[in-house]
Amino acid sequence: MKLYKKEQLIEWVSKNSALTLEESLDSRLEEVISRYKEFLEKNPDESQFQDWELWWQLGGILEELGQVPEALAAYQQVIKLNSYWVQAYQNAIKLQPENYELWWQLACNVYAEQGLIKEATEAYQSVVKLNPDFLPAYYCLLELQLENWEIWWKLGKALDKQNQYEQAVVAYNQAIVFNPDFDGDFCNDNDIDDGYIYVQTSGDYSEPTSKTKIDLIKSDLKNTYIKLAKQATDLNVYRHLSKTWQRQGNLNKVISFWQKLVKTEPSNVNFNIEMGNILLLLERRNEALNSYYRANQIYLEEARRNGRIGRLFLITLPKSGGQYLAISLQKGLGINQAPLPGSNNISFDDVLIMPSVHNGLHSSKDIIVVSHAYSNDFNRLAITQYVDKLIVNIRDPRQATLSHIHNLNLIHRQAGKEQLLLSVNLPQKYFLWSLSEQITWQIDEGFFPKAIQFIQGWLEAAEDPNFYPPILFTRYEHLVEAPEKYFTRILEFYGFSESSFDFPEQPKFQEKSHYRKGEIDEWKKVFTSEQADKACSMLPEKVNKFLNGSSDAE
Repeated sequence: MKLYKKEQLIEWVSKNSALTLEESLDSRLEEVISRYKEFLEKNPDESQFQDWELWWQLGGILEELGQVPEALAAYQQVIKLNSYWVQAYQNAIKLQPENYELWWQLACNVYAEQGLIKEATEAYQSVVKLNPDFLPAYYCLLELQLENWEIWWKLGKALDKQNQYEQAVVAYNQAIVFNPDFDGDFCNDNDIDDGYIYVQTSGDYSEPTSKTKIDLIKSDLKNTYIKLAKQATDLNVYRHLSKTWQRQGNLNKVISFWQKLVKTEPSNVNFNIEMGNILLLLERRNEALNSYYRANQIYLEEARRNGRIGRLFLITLPKSGGQYLAISLQKGLGINQAPLPGSNNISFDDVLIMPSVHNGLHSSKDIIVVSHAYSNDFNRLAITQYVDKLIVNIRDPRQATLSHIHNLNLIHRQAGKEQLLLSVNLPQKYFLWSLSEQITWQIDEGFFPKAIQFIQGWLEAAEDPNFYPPILFTRYEHLVEAPEKYFTRILEFYGFSESSFDFPEQPKFQEKSHYRKGEIDEWKKVFTSEQADKACSMLPEKVNKFLNGSSDAE
């Protein structure tokens, strides 16, 4: 992250606000703050300031000066531009600890997205403590702690207060299911009538039409719950009814229930997801994948019709220009990049760690996810749960191997980067070998056979009738030779207009850098004839056809 000195901060703000300041440093800073406030009033969308790191620095200065509202505005702008920067939420909450919306944003945007269950739970608890009537926080808590009877009870109180009586009873029932000895107050004071609780069972739902004693609810939980759930339209009621049948071991009833819902509303994203979850539980994997794929198709096609980008997933062979491609798509489309936990930049990822499907589908974020993941069963399942389309970027594995070797040697010579080499599993004296010796080892048992496995795996995925997302295969060689045509193919694949994309400049290749040469057949000059023959002989027919441009995958 950039760290701005006061002079740099003033210069940046002055430049982007058209300020002309000539006073001393301290007085200039006061003037910048003054002009900054004036600028916010006249430009509420803050469209000129798109550098979240600058807003972060500016927020800290404003906080030091005691300018709390302005500091909060700066931190909110950080959150808007980089929703993953947890310190911005924490600083804003420190200034405004009673603001439940800040806690809600922190829980959803950061903790839940990153799978930090404990932190997310505590943040959601802070939300309902500050605003007991905020229903979404209860539902999120129940996603994390389904059997917590206190959350069910508090949810019932909140629903009851908002006159959602039938769903309140469902929540109260669940509180009793998880804590049968609980004899607390199930209704709000203004609804108490000699120990009765209002339950809507028929007719116009604007007013309650019947009363049921709490004792009756306790004695007939199942019938009351099913009757109310059939009347309700809230997804959480359907989901909790399904969970109840699962606990009873009645999986056939569960699958029949969701099949009817999907048939009734085939374009309902959540119904298709729940259907996939149950099918996966029943080990009906291919049917589950189809349900997940339909859900993503529905959700992402609708998002793109409404002008959003949605979620892009980019799988790249290491040393195939993946970093340049990801950054170019990120900036060109104006979206964030979300690297996967556990991923690295120099080797292959054996495991693909995906965010929660449910949270992901309800996220308003447009993002691109990047990985060097293999095409194994777990990865195919995770990807199908997450996107409707997939880009796989490939480079000739012989050239990628040579580039990988040079990259490892560069990292080895740079102090402080040794930990990056731990995931590569090199022989002990590897960096004492000659370049030719390194090439031989990488061809025989290092990067090269893994690259072949990577390419062949994704080519097979494209032919697998049970892997539903269509794959666009892109080639590093095409990126070097015709970059505009290369990016145009990607835009056409997703249905994006060229006018919505800022085409990037070509990278400047130079020795001893991440973009070393950018050549496509340097290996022919560097490999010995024996090394070249060995590498060529190791290429499977499917991979060789693809590299020669005779594969349907291209």
